[in-house]
Amino acid sequence: MSTSLDRIRTLSRRMLIVIHCGLAFESIGLVALWVWPSLLQKALLPTLRLEPSDVTLSPATLVLGFLVALPLGLLTLSILWDARALFRAYAQGEIFALASIRFLRRIAFKTIALVLLQPITRTLIVLALTLANPPGHRLLSIDFTGGDYSALAMGGLLLAVSWVMVEAASAHEENKGFV
Repeated sequence: MSTSLDRIRTLSRRMLIVIHCGLAFESIGLVALWVWPSLLQKALLPTLRLEPSDVTLSPATLVLGFLVALPLGLLTLSILWDARALFRAYAQGEIFALASIRFLRRIAFKTIALVLLQPITRTLIVLALTLANPPGHRLLSIDFTGGDYSALAMGGLLLAVSWVMVEAASAHEENKGFV
């Protein structure tokens, strides 16, 4: 018969597989998107509501776009790396350990930063991709989507949970002193 801790450990090991796949996908995708213009046209342009005719994909444009996208990609990798550390701790049974709670809190803060950085990055990518266009054909696009709001709310939720977990861990330590 499995215990709650066994189920948490099993889930954590499965999440580690998902996170490792995410780390690989994000790392490869971050570079591949800017190395293969056809991939950029199929994967990125629709999310920016751009048509291939709206952009000029020169080598300089692609390098500039990559440099603009890099901070967001690195922040995403950093969140995944912290999630990896969190689920490794959970897999070892360290649910309310302060180190685990710190990982959760870092994920929360970084998620909030990521959400705030996304609209800025999208705007700068559109500018980078249209910078080589002739005057009058350069584009500026600023947006904050419902997905951004949802992710911001999720970051806030994670932050609140991490604060509650700090209080729970503190109360647990205090109660251990009475026994």
